[in-house]
Formats: sequence, C-alpha cells, structure tokens
Amino acid sequence: MAEKYWVGNAGTWDVSTTTHWSDSSGGAGGATAPTSADNANFNTLSGTGDITITTGVCNNLVFLMTAATGRAIILSANFAPAGNLSLDSNSVLATQRLLIQSNALGTARTITCNGTVTANYCDFQDITGAGTASWDLSGATGASGNCGGNSGMTLSTPITCYAVKGVSALFSSAMWFTTSGGASAARNPLPQDTARFDASSVTAASLTFTQDLQRIGSINFTSVTNTPTLTTSTICTCYGSITLVSGMVLTASTTTYTFSGRGANTLASGTLTWAKNFEVDCANGSLALSDNFVTGATKTLVITSGAFTATNQNVTCRSLTTVSGSTLTMGSGTWTFGMTVSGTVFSASAGVTFSGAAATIILNGVRTAEQTFTTGDNTFGTFSDNSTGAFSLKLTGSGTFTSFTMSAGRTVNFTAGTTTTSATWVLSG
Repeated sequence: MAEKYWVGNAGTWDVSTTTHWSDSSGGAGGATAPTSADNANFNTLSGTGDITITTGVCNNLVFLMTAATGRAIILSANFAPAGNLSLDSNSVLATQRLLIQSNALGTARTITCNGTVTANYCDFQDITGAGTASWDLSGATGASGNCGGNSGMTLSTPITCYAVKGVSALFSSAMWFTTSGGASAARNPLPQDTARFDASSVTAASLTFTQDLQRIGSINFTSVTNTPTLTTSTICTCYGSITLVSGMVLTASTTTYTFSGRGANTLASGTLTWAKNFEVDCANGSLALSDNFVTGATKTLVITSGAFTATNQNVTCRSLTTVSGSTLTMGSGTWTFGMTVSGTVFSASAGVTFSGAAATIILNGVRTAEQTFTTGDNTFGTFSDNSTGAFSLKLTGSGTFTSFTMSAGRTVNFTAGTTTTSATWVLSG
C-alpha cells in the first residue's frame, strides 16, 4: 500500500495518467496513478479546481478541501473505493462546500463503499450510495446538501431558514434562524432548504443582502419590509422556487443565475427586472412563471434542460436559446426580444418539446446585423418584427404562424428547402 497525492489543480483521474499524482504531499507530478491498494489523498497542496473521475481506483479516498475555492468531484462513471470514503469540505467558509455530482445532469452515478463514509460540508447531485457502508449523512458536520437526483443515502432534512439582520450582510453570514424574528440560530440555507425573508427579517431600511452561496434552495421575500436589495457575488444555482416582491430591489450582475430545481417550482419576480442572464437547467424538473419575467435588453434566457412554462405571463429578454431535450411552453402571453447584434434571437429547433400557438412574439430594437429566428417545424401564434435598422431577419425551419407581420422597411430571408406557413401575412412596404 502506498500514499498517493493529487497535485496541479483541476484534472481527470483515470487508471493510467500520471500528470497529477505525486508520491509526496505537494511534490512533483509524474508518479504512477493509485491502484486499488493505494490511498488517494487530496489536500491543501493539491491546488484548486474540479476533479473528474473516469476510471480511477484507490483503497481509501481522503479529500480534505481547505483551499478558499469551491470544488467538485465529478463522476463520469461509477466509482468504488476499496476502503473508506472521507470527504471533508472547507468548514471555515460556507461558500466553499464540496459538490459531489454526476457529469450528466439527471443521470445518476453510483459510489460503492464497503468501508466507512464521511462527508462533512458536502452537497450531492445525481449520486447513488451503495455498498455495506452507512450512507446516513443526515447528521454530518455542516449538514449534507441535496441538489436532487440522489438515492441510497439519507441527507439532511429540509428546513426553513429565517433571515434576521439590521445591517447589510452576506448569505453566508450568521443571519439565519429557525423561527421568524430570530431565537435559535439555523444553518446557512442548503439546496433543499428555504431562505425566508419576512416582515421580521430586515430591521433597518435599504440594506443589501448578497447571495454568495453557490447553491441555495427556495428563496421567499413575501411580506418583507424596509426595501432590501438582493444581489449576487458569484455564479448562483437555485434548487427551489423563487418569490420576490415589488417592495425590494434586485440588482444587475454579470454572472448567470441558474435554476436547477427538480420537481415543480415557480418563479415570481414581483415586477422586478432580472438584469442578468438566466438559465433553466433542471433535468426532469420544471419552472413556471407566476408573473411577468424580464431580463432586460442585453440579457439572455436559456432553457438547457427541464421544462420552462410561461403560463399566461409576459416575457421580455434579449434572446432565447433552447437545447434539444428541453421543454418550452410559451403560454398565452407576449414574448418581446430586444437583441440588436448578430446571432440567434430565438431558437426552438429539433429535439425541443415546444408549445407556442397561443403566444405573441415581438422583435424590437435597432438591428445592427442579420439575426436568425429558428422555428424548427413548430407552430406559433402571432409574430411581429417591429425592429429598426438596415439588417434582415433570417428564418430557418418550416414554422407555422397564425399571423406573420413585417413592419415597414424590414427584410426577411427564408432558408432554401423550408416552408413557412401563416394564416395571415402583413408585409408593409
């Protein structure tokens, strides 16, 4: 049995690559990869970044993350350490929890352990626990986060975390309590928890609360007072419903806000503008709008996986991108797109489960280059190109419309080999 140490930051662990393995902690790479008789060690000298396990094997896996950066163990195949599994995230910083996840959202990977399993300050996503080891992690130090898709393990029970604060604060700070108004301290919200701001939460006017947790569950600001501001300082993923209210402020950011909740969840924006890119990537989950959704003229809505349903609400954004395998239900509201530069303003191509026959689509803005509108073979409601500028709109796919309107001075180019059908054509010269 030998001790093997990972070095050199992020990388892929297989049975043969030597780049990231050393025979001493913090030593030079180039040592042989661990066998099933060797212990694999990850520590503060291993560097930063994610570790992807493909065909890697070991006896005991000891992962002690102390570097001030969030990391993930990503499984692209099932994993079976011959001995124990010891995962210990950064207990000092709540923002730096270790994520153990499958490389394919919604596709579970199995970890088989017949020794002991320890997981402190860890979150799990699409992981199946197996073997004779106890996978009861409900009482783990720092609690155990459930990002969905897990089985064969017991993770921490969901709770409601009530915010109480009289000064601006980070979500990772000591501002959470088990009851409204604050009595007993609660943990920082996990992906299965609810972060609750109510009438007793914000005790001074115009405070700013910064979501610095990389993963969080439902967020609810119903009945909040004193006009707080919600902002983000990192790439954030939400695993539950979101309820904002008009009596608060939502600031702009350059980082994408991702929704990844499994099951049925809702988004209520409370008349606020999401001045940030917004992605729905929730495997078999869904997100339905409870009111109008606005990202602003420069921010994009992306449906990567799962289902996005607009119900009867209006959507305003720069552009929309959908990925094969996702579901888009446009509902009966109005979708307004303000993209001005070159690119695809709307995409509903092959492989997307699409419903849009009752929706109204409007293109606005000053077009500075040709743009593409990808219809696939889908059916749409009312379409109007109200943009200005000297550049054309290119239609790809054989879409069907109830009404198709091109405002004066607009040019539309139809792709060769496709057929666009509309019950009503309004083409102004």
